[in-house]
Amino acid sequence: MVELELEENELYPVKTFNLLQGGSKDESIDSLSALLAPLSNLDHKQETIIFQYILTPEHEKWKESSHKLELAIEKQETIANKIASASKFPLLLNIALLPFSILVKIIQKLGKKEENTEEEQKESKGLSDKDKGKIQALQQKEEKPAFRCIIRAAYLRKDQDKSFSKTKMQSITGSFRQFNSQHNSFIHKKPFLKEGLWGKKRDLSFKEIYSLLKTRSFNKPGILLNIEEIASVYHLPNTNVNVPNIQYTPYQKLEAPVNLPTPENTDEALTMMGYTNFRNQKKLFGMTPNDRRRHLYVI
Repeated sequence: MVELELEENELYPVKTFNLLQGGSKDESIDSLSALLAPLSNLDHKQETIIFQYILTPEHEKWKESSHKLELAIEKQETIANKIASASKFPLLLNIALLPFSILVKIIQKLGKKEENTEEEQKESKGLSDKDKGKIQALQQKEEKPAFRCIIRAAYLRKDQDKSFSKTKMQSITGSFRQFNSQHNSFIHKKPFLKEGLWGKKRDLSFKEIYSLLKTRSFNKPGILLNIEEIASVYHLPNTNVNVPNIQYTPYQKLEAPVNLPTPENTDEALTMMGYTNFRNQKKLFGMTPNDRRRHLYVI
């Protein structure tokens, strides 16, 4: 089992569904296609894949941290620009002109009625394209509410073939690479526990992994995703999802009754009638002698 984390600062967004494109520029693709692909060739008797998404609402205070990061990017770029411009002149000349430049700045400040306007604080004209893109990405993520998320992916195999399991897990985690953007991307890590005085790390046992999945344990802060990012990572499949071996039903199928006579749940001699078909699982069923006497008539 692995848990997904963000490679960069969680305030930066990953790629969302509206930026995913198909073969042509106008053709959009459903992000769920890549996530369902590993499920399409499963051996249902041997293999099990589990995706678990746990969400909890995040307070709006995270946007304050995003604003501070934007200002830090702008301030850092402004300082870099000033150093670069100063380096164009000889050092001795800069030192000689320093008193005059300070005096000019004081006069300019006294002559202004409005200080520290928004344009002066941002000084966006000096920002590089890369930093402008970062700020724009932060602002786009701020536009929508966010949740704390824990995303887990688990692969179980009855014969416990470790080499095959590793290959399959790489295929599962690789399906999240489609969300990698120039600002952030998903990475996967194995959950672990710290033991002893020195906090020695150890891998979780199968029992501990099963407990995490069963109890839906929110045992860590999780990652910050807004609702657009969450909808990209998981949503109900639609007709655009083109994955082989995945059955779509235009109507609702109901599960067979629990007391339906089958060879597994009765020792009586059954007259076989056919198979039930629910979620691609076929079960043979029939009628008991008592049912035949009550429901069949011979003329």
